[in-house]
Amino acid sequence: MTHEEARDAMALFVVDADDAPTRRALREHLDGCPECRTELAELTLATDALARVVPQVTPRAELRARTLGAVTGTTGAPAIALPPRPGRDVVGRAEPTPSPATRPVGRARWLPLAAGVVAAVSAAGWWQTRAEVAELRATLATWEARVVEAERRAADSQRTLVRYEQRQELLTADDVQLVTLDGVPPAARARGRAFVSAARRAILFTARDLPALPDGRTYQLWAIAGGQAISAGIFVPDRLGNTQVEAAVPALVDRAEAVAVTVEPAGGVPAPTGPKYLIGAATE
Repeated sequence: MTHEEARDAMALFVVDADDAPTRRALREHLDGCPECRTELAELTLATDALARVVPQVTPRAELRARTLGAVTGTTGAPAIALPPRPGRDVVGRAEPTPSPATRPVGRARWLPLAAGVVAAVSAAGWWQTRAEVAELRATLATWEARVVEAERRAADSQRTLVRYEQRQELLTADDVQLVTLDGVPPAARARGRAFVSAARRAILFTARDLPALPDGRTYQLWAIAGGQAISAGIFVPDRLGNTQVEAAVPALVDRAEAVAVTVEPAGGVPAPTGPKYLIGAATE
């Protein structure tokens, strides 16, 4: 708790209008802050003197008579209105002797602090409202974050749905070709399959057991059609050597004759230059 927060909390502390967490925080601050302890002591004196700073006024005798008549049910003014005796008020109580806290000089000193206490009590509701607003803002921020996350998941789901639809269109295309690829040393264990559709200008390719490549090298997928090798993009298998590629191939306008995978420099090349690791002929 800072000095400013402690000063705000003191006014509520002296009239027992604070809450338990604020009171604990204030006490912890006071343990290490002599300046705030002194200010709290002065504010406590001001609160104690608050009831005595209002000037004492002795009511007139006729006001006393009317009040007693209203209480007892009698009417009319009393026969004799006695003035108050010296040193006594109209109801027979001794007038209090002014204490140092109620003398004009003392009153002038404590009035600003007393006014601060009154203002603090009035502000207690404002502090509560501010806390409620802060809580509402935190709740709103939480829900906004949830909405953002939900929108992100919805976008991911939409992209996944689009891929499934495209895959379904490819697999059900009238001209779809299934190509089985076999590994070539040093990837003799590797196997692959490709679904090729010239009408859809697309290839769906899967492979397994491809060996890891050194840095600066990548796998590149090719469709052989019309006597030309058409790039279907580069890919990197996972740590088990497995991969799945869904590639749009705009240049694929003729039915495929074969599908191959070569090892090329990172970033790929426009025409195959490296060794073949997978190759397979298309079937009618």
